[in-house]
Amino acid sequence: LLPPGDEELLVKVTFLAPVSLRRLMVIGHGDPDTHPSRVKVYVGKEDLDFQSLEDVRPTFETALPVNQSGEAFVHVHPPGAFTNVTSLAFFFPGNHGEGDETSLQYIGMQGDHSHDRREAVDATYELVCQHSSVDVAAETQGTMGV
Repeated sequence: LLPPGDEELLVKVTFLAPVSLRRLMVIGHGDPDTHPSRVKVYVGKEDLDFQSLEDVRPTFETALPVNQSGEAFVHVHPPGAFTNVTSLAFFFPGNHGEGDETSLQYIGMQGDHSHDRREAVDATYELVCQHSSVDVAAETQGTMGV
């Protein structure tokens, strides 16, 4: 991923099932001066864009090392904030050099997923009991006010 002429990157990830994230790996591409130097991670902010970044506090923020070999993991904190996550936004505000471009090769996430899926729940509610839908044994009729 190499945006032309801009050192800021915003990457959004949506999961089909909730995940619990423990560790993060970011690998830059090419010249080490173009590797991202910081990351801000936002949980559950699907509508985040460059204009709204200033108004929202990141869930997690850290400096990133130059990681060409893909061996440096970063543990996310606080762990409870990264439980049952359905969407993430990664904001990379700058790079290790003075250039105008930040290059990104890989974002790795390590954790656990659940097998639950996000979908609508079909539920039926009764505010007043409908006696026709309740099966009451004959011996209890009259003793419970039914």
